[in-house]
Amino acid sequence: MPRNHAFTLIEMLIVVVILGILASVGLPAISNATTRSQVTAAAEGMVAISKAATRYQLDHGVYPSDRSGGDDVPDLAPYLHEFDWETTPIGGEWDWDNWTNVNLNKSMKICVSINRGDNAKAQAIDALIDDGNAKAGGVLTTGFSCHYVIVYR
Repeated sequence: MPRNHAFTLIEMLIVVVILGILASVGLPAISNATTRSQVTAAAEGMVAISKAATRYQLDHGVYPSDRSGGDDVPDLAPYLHEFDWETTPIGGEWDWDNWTNVNLNKSMKICVSINRGDNAKAQAIDALIDDGNAKAGGVLTTGFSCHYVIVYR
């Protein structure tokens, strides 16, 4: 007599539960990897702009003039090839600031805006570039969702 080789409903449910468990374990890992890569790319962008501004200053004796957020800095174009000034890898926009901020008492800054309350990304960027303390050192955070890399103090 021929035997039917189909799966039972219980076997199918067990497979679905196992796949659900695997998905619940794997998706956070993928999300964390995405966040880490975005933070790393943002940190690398901040360092690249900082180095470009320093090279510009060495060549011209002054830093580039201030620009609005999201606007490219034409003076840095020869030092930054194909750089996207409009958006950062973590959202927000790049902003080259050439003015003194009373709160930071610093000038010559690169600002990357991060959503308010997303301090984990700011701290991760700080840890990659500086000391991991967004209140001191070369990477500082203001209360206005802007995180600065200080080029010149």
